Amino acid sequence: MLPNVGVGIVDVSDIARMHSRALTAPASVGKRVIGAAEFMRLTDIAETLKEVYPGRGIPMRTAPDFIIRLIGIFNRTIRSVVPHLGRTQALENTRARELLNIDFIPAAASVRAAAHYIVDRGLAD
Repeated sequence: MLPNVGVGIVDVSDIARMHSRALTAPASVGKRVIGAAEFMRLTDIAETLKEVYPGRGIPMRTAPDFIIRLIGIFNRTIRSVVPHLGRTQALENTRARELLNIDFIPAAASVRAAAHYIVDRGLAD
């Protein structure tokens, strides 16, 4: 089961493009630019992966928050997830889009590409 949490997703090629463009965009000097395409819950990531690899044992169910909190009492790694249960992180990438002219690769496409990379190189069991 998966905890009810999510993460900001961005394709590494978008970050590389941002760095490259920031070097030549005078308007970006001294500015912080967030590089994130979208927020995805772990269950959304799992659904995306299941579509691509239906035969793999990808967990799809969301664990109840109280179970994660209980496990967190005994497990430091799980404990670090507890404050994020049920929260959605708003990602503001307007500055990247406007200052650096970045059109982000959709998060699901980035997840699929990362999974293909890992599987094609035999890095997953």
